[in-house]
Amino acid sequence: MNTLGKQDVINGLKKCKRLAKQDLLASSLTSQPEFWNKQAEVRRQIYGELIEIVEKKGVEAATSYALKAFVKLSPDNDSPEVRGQRQALKMFFTILGMDERTALQEAKRAVGMETSSAVATQASL
Repeated sequence: MNTLGKQDVINGLKKCKRLAKQDLLASSLTSQPEFWNKQAEVRRQIYGELIEIVEKKGVEAATSYALKAFVKLSPDNDSPEVRGQRQALKMFFTILGMDERTALQEAKRAVGMETSSAVATQASL
């Protein structure tokens, strides 16, 4: 699924993290500074987590983490935290060459596989 190398993904995430820092600094100039500050902080945090996972465990592990996190986000929740998470995860998927629809399908498939595996394990006990 992923054709980008580990360092390419890390470099892309670092650029996104820098953009989020710029947004954090510019948030005070907006009409809702607290909202945009929090949203940018969360994006920076997510990018940092993804960078760490890619460095330690690889792109596939980071993708799995991101897909699971993405499917758990409520599309109805418009808080700055959820918006920041959603935006950061979507940008990660964009770096990997996935559009939102593909990412959501992959996320649902990954979560479905885990659920099926857990049910099968419980059934065998």
